[in-house]
Amino acid sequence: MLPRKPVCFLVPANRSSAKWFLRGTEPVENAAAVYVGGLLQLPPEYLAWCAGPHNGRGAAVRNRPLSILFPKDGATFSYDPRISKSQQMLPLQSSWPECEWFLNGRRLESPLVPLERGAWSISARAGGQTTFSNYVVE
Repeated sequence: MLPRKPVCFLVPANRSSAKWFLRGTEPVENAAAVYVGGLLQLPPEYLAWCAGPHNGRGAAVRNRPLSILFPKDGATFSYDPRISKSQQMLPLQSSWPECEWFLNGRRLESPLVPLERGAWSISARAGGQTTFSNYVVE
């Protein structure tokens, strides 16, 4: 049986209806959750669109603190000398996709870091914010 869930329509405001969804595809968050004070608040990756000519709703980028999603602070990884170095990489991830990355204070060209034994400090910088994460490779 298909689950039936209420769906909020944005135009006209505050009108809703129930729709049928395939199991696992139904909305998990109400669309009204992205509105703050009647203003559409989008994640930082929409900054360019919000500033562009197609933003007819007056949407803005929500202020969300910059954080490092991977690697988590205090993480420990194992280096395996039997595996090629090119297959032992850490894909850096932050809450702001368009950030600058630094490894032990040196700017990275790419958000991929090769695994090398030792203690490491990653920092991400964007929007006037900087955050840090330390990890170890054994």
